[in-house]
Parts: sequence; C-alpha cells; structure tokens
Amino acid sequence: MGLAGDRLGDLRAINPRATGRLLGAVDAALEAVEPRRLVRSALAPAEGGVLADGRFIAARRVAVLAFGKAATGMSRGAADTLGPLVSRGLVVTDQTETAPDWAEVVVGGHPVPDEGSVKAAERAIDLSRGVGPDELLLALVSGGGSALLEAPAEGLSLDDIQDLTAQLIRSGAPIETINQVRQAVSLVKAGRLAAHCRSPVVTLVVSDVGDDPAVVAPPPPRAPPPGPAPPAARRRPG
Repeated sequence: MGLAGDRLGDLRAINPRATGRLLGAVDAALEAVEPRRLVRSALAPAEGGVLADGRFIAARRVAVLAFGKAATGMSRGAADTLGPLVSRGLVVTDQTETAPDWAEVVVGGHPVPDEGSVKAAERAIDLSRGVGPDELLLALVSGGGSALLEAPAEGLSLDDIQDLTAQLIRSGAPIETINQVRQAVSLVKAGRLAAHCRSPVVTLVVSDVGDDPAVVAPPPPRAPPPGPAPPAARRRPG
C-alpha cells in the first residue's frame, strides 16, 4: 500500500473517528475542485444564448475548445449544462479519454510538447476560424495546456521548442517564467489563438497552481502577455 497507506492504517487503529474526518475533508476538497462540477456551476443555457458566471452572452450555438489535463472533465461539464447548444468541439489532453460525442480528441505531449501538440494547435486554429459571429467560442483551460497546445513561432521548429522547454524544466525555473517564455515563442498563446475567431470568447480556467495570478496557468486565448518576455525567450534555442 506504500508509506502513506501504511501510516493511514496506523491512524485508523489509533483514532478511527479522526481518520474518518480527515478522509471526509479530503473527499470534500477534491469534490470542490472537480473540473466537471466547476464548469457546470459556471454555465447555464439561456434564451438566445448562454449565462457564463451570471453574464449573458448572445449565441445561437457554442463551439468548445478544451485544453489541459482537465480538458475531458471540463468538456463533459459543458455538455452536461449546455446540451444541444454545443455543436462541435476540440478536446486536447495528455491521455486518451472518453469525451462528449461532439468533440474531436487530440492527445498532446506534456510537459514537453510533441507532434500531437502541434496537431492540436492546428485543429484549434481551424476551430477558431470556423466559429461564426452569431456563435460563441467557449475556451476551457487547465494546467498543462501550454505544452499540450503548441505552434512554434516563425523561424522556430518543434525541435527548438522541445529543447527550450527541456532546458527550462532542467533549470528549475518557476512555472511563471516557463509560461512567459512559452508565450514569446508560440503562435497560439498570449491572445494569438483568439485573433482567428470572429465570435465572442468565454474562457473558464482551472489552475493547479494555488495563490498565483491566472497567467501561471496556460493563458486564456484572449489573455494579453504579462509584460516583456525574458531574454531567454528572445533567443533561438541552440
């Protein structure tokens, strides 16, 4: 069972009531951040559109772009609450999972992007371009999305991005710095993806980094860059 399991067994024997309370608190914490549940709580269908966190957005149909490690659960939450309003979607995650019927699923690389990540970015651009002005693009973003969705900037290759990402990870750089560099060398980050879209964009973000600004998670498609990129981002990896 492992060290943690062995210690939990010891705690049960010593104080079963306290153990039960502890496990109940863990279950409650996990339920509170369950991606499917969070999306359901933030969205609701409305006559002529969608309510997102209580704000009305007029839309005849909804296209969903979900990317990150919680993409599948978040897309299911959108399917639960919006039902037939959702006409199509793309789910980009790090493993093959069962997504809603309307979703195309692409598996990308994490923490280092791979060919699947590039394919995912191409499909995301296609989806964004195809959303009409009377529709809504619902972006569901979660941790890991910066690697899972990648389109190298002009003059860079996937190999360059992979080398740069591996160097950043080995360096021990904080995730804020890593994502800031990623934005500077990508065609789909820091608002560049949403530039392809003619419709309103609503973004829901689930971040696995606590007490940090939203930019620590993969930036929403319309998010502006958080200031000048560090020097490492302006150099071609070599």
